[in-house]
Amino acid sequence: MKHKGTIKPDGSLIVKARSLFDEGLRLMAREKEVAVVIEIKPEKKYRSVFQNSYYWGIVIPIVVNLFNENGNNVDADQVHEFLKAEVGKLNQKLILPDGEIKDVTISSAKLKTMEFEDYLAKIRAWAAEWGCIVPMPNEGGVDES
Repeated sequence: MKHKGTIKPDGSLIVKARSLFDEGLRLMAREKEVAVVIEIKPEKKYRSVFQNSYYWGIVIPIVVNLFNENGNNVDADQVHEFLKAEVGKLNQKLILPDGEIKDVTISSAKLKTMEFEDYLAKIRAWAAEWGCIVPMPNEGGVDES
């Protein structure tokens, strides 16, 4: 069971959706006491819905078009994988049991807000090298509201 909350300066804990939290506790311990582990850690701010809309609605289609205008036949998912691996360098090294080292691409969904902004800046710079302008979010027709 995972729930979000806020720790106030006085040390008190406010649990969001408290009634759902309490119901979850009751369901866990329906017939007997249950030992649990409680872990409290700061919430990480992952990319926002707005960033995601800008990425998939503006950035990806522009880059798909760039590739397709140059004789390719690629879709949004292929471009996304290319951008993660080649432009954003969102790679991690894995050591196989035999000692061989392989690169794997990590998920962009796990990037924090500022990390995702850095990734977007790399994409805009890369596209500009090819004469392709990717507008900034406030210029691209994505409404933040």
